[in-house]
Amino acid sequence: VVCSQWRTGCSFRRSTRVLARVHRKTRQPRKEAGGRLGRGPRPARRLHRLQCQQRQRHLARWWQKSPNINMGMGASRATPTGDAGDSPFEQAARAVAQAKRVCFFTGAGISVDSGIPDFRSPGGLWTKFNPMVYCNYDVFLKTPSKFWQMVTHLYVSTHETLGGAEDELLRGNLRRPKPNPGHCAIADLEKMKKVAVVTQNIDGLHQEAGSTKVIELHGSEASCTCTRCGAKVPREAVLEDMVSRGVFAATREGKGSGAG
Repeated sequence: VVCSQWRTGCSFRRSTRVLARVHRKTRQPRKEAGGRLGRGPRPARRLHRLQCQQRQRHLARWWQKSPNINMGMGASRATPTGDAGDSPFEQAARAVAQAKRVCFFTGAGISVDSGIPDFRSPGGLWTKFNPMVYCNYDVFLKTPSKFWQMVTHLYVSTHETLGGAEDELLRGNLRRPKPNPGHCAIADLEKMKKVAVVTQNIDGLHQEAGSTKVIELHGSEASCTCTRCGAKVPREAVLEDMVSRGVFAATREGKGSGAG
């Protein structure tokens, strides 16, 4: 966000300089109040300066009204609204209660209670598959089987965590994760105030729980798109193809899983 704002600011400053040059070339000299011939004010630069001052005043007002949350040294200068001995959880709850708009950033951790394993914990996905190999796009274009090997392992482990049977797996009837209380709490909060969710997850559990404003940074597993022709197929069609190829059966026999 900081990078995008900086780039936007640079482009704005460049545009104001261009406008100032055009203004100097096209306008006629005029006499100022003192009687000497001058060029007059530079409206583009003055507009930019006024807008910067307005943004600074707006930021100062927001800073004074922000709740006192312990998010690091000097993170908030507002007057405390609760007890000094409140736990970080209580401070976060108070901040959410006082806010008019809330944005949640979520990752794999919120879906662990739904039966989906995370990546970096002991026994997580990255301990079995090297992400620099199995999640590298260049490697995927050359050897897509590596990526699908990791995906198959993720499907199988999730199915087994949710209590799925082996015959269900071989038929492609995989157990589907359901939204947990974390997903539902965020969705319920949306009924009381403006809430947005930015997630790294591709499981779609935020939408299933009822959240309507969700930004999926890494896309969704609801469908797959061919990198050559652009054809788009739903997840169910992909699972049927995996079953017809015997992918899950090979995984159960120890042929389709591996690490790198």
